[in-house]
Amino acid sequence: MSVESRMDEFEKVSDKKNTHDVSGRMEEFEQVDKRNKYIDKDKTGVLPYGIKRLKSCPVCGEFMEIQEIKEKDALYYCKGCQKVVTFSVEK
Repeated sequence: MSVESRMDEFEKVSDKKNTHDVSGRMEEFEQVDKRNKYIDKDKTGVLPYGIKRLKSCPVCGEFMEIQEIKEKDALYYCKGCQKVVTFSVEK
């Protein structure tokens, strides 16, 4: 579903008579947003040898998630074609 159609659906069901000021709540959201962004970057920075958490599948092109890191290999699982692909790790 596109963003435009979702916004159109929201406009149909929104209550336009009772408006509320949400600026106070936005400050709370921005703090949580900053905290979550930095946590996510830290998670990807911890993987050794420059291994990435997501990699594109050489078979179907979908994104694969890392499943296991071994001494010389990294195993990725593709949900698209349901294959396990092994990449050698360079030290």
